[in-house]
Amino acid sequence: MPSPQPLGEPADDDEPGTARLPVIKCDPLASLSPRPIEVYALGKEWVVPAMSAEDWLRVLWEGEYVDPEAIFPGLVGAYDELYDALFDGTLSMEESFHIAMEILEEASGYKFWYTLRAVAFMKSSWPRIGGLVGLDPARTSLGLYITAYIAVCIQNVSAKNAVKLVEQLNEIPPAYAESEYDEAAELAAFLEAASQPL
Repeated sequence: MPSPQPLGEPADDDEPGTARLPVIKCDPLASLSPRPIEVYALGKEWVVPAMSAEDWLRVLWEGEYVDPEAIFPGLVGAYDELYDALFDGTLSMEESFHIAMEILEEASGYKFWYTLRAVAFMKSSWPRIGGLVGLDPARTSLGLYITAYIAVCIQNVSAKNAVKLVEQLNEIPPAYAESEYDEAAELAAFLEAASQPL
């Protein structure tokens, strides 16, 4: 079966049936091991305990849809404080959502939309692929488990389908696309300016 090239690396044009996979933004340090996550919200610092991939998947797979409140305030037991802040207007639901997604990104090392899509894909494909990953989710970080799971999928489908899967996981939600574009434009401008002779 033709295989895709490693993530982010160009395909070898001499090898038929290969494909270039889209680059996936990831913080590899987040994948090394489960670790506590510190978050500042509601006027104080909270600590999400170190959680394995199994712990995270139990939270994220609990209902039909992911509940951001299960992440924050759920993982730090701050429901009363959150509801008080929502009631008195010192925190909005949107801000609460962003806090939860920042925690998720810290835990996985991936953008929250990639993580949520990957976790949903894992849940739906678990009967076929779950046993092939070769890692114990109880002893692995969420980020490493996602990476391994998606890698198994990529190696077991055609190059075309591997590219399609990564593109779907990686697609920036429309509400975030503009800010991502602006960030990329600023970086390009900086690199261009930095490459000019002094």
